[in-house]
Amino acid sequence: MEGSNLQPSAKRDRGNIALLVFLYVLQGIPLGLAGAMPMLLQTRKIAYRDQATFSLVFWPFSMKLLWAPIVDTVYFSRFGRRKSWLVPVQYFDRYFYDCSFEAH
Repeated sequence: MEGSNLQPSAKRDRGNIALLVFLYVLQGIPLGLAGAMPMLLQTRKIAYRDQATFSLVFWPFSMKLLWAPIVDTVYFSRFGRRKSWLVPVQYFDRYFYDCSFEAH
């Protein structure tokens, strides 16, 4: 195996590790903002009912524990592993978005 172009594993995976760290930071930004928001709402004298409604922001992150195993195992082979959950989620997002505007 003389003259092989194989690099040590840590050097070879450096880009993948950097991407993983970047994605976790991006995931943490909304959580950090949602965690700081109650304090900001309180200082602006927002009603407690509205503050409680805002706490529902954490609900999708809580549901990840239940949703992830389903997403990983159930899919339509003709449709593809990613599209099998991305497309329905986009439709649900649109439905809830439309419902939120109808309520106001």
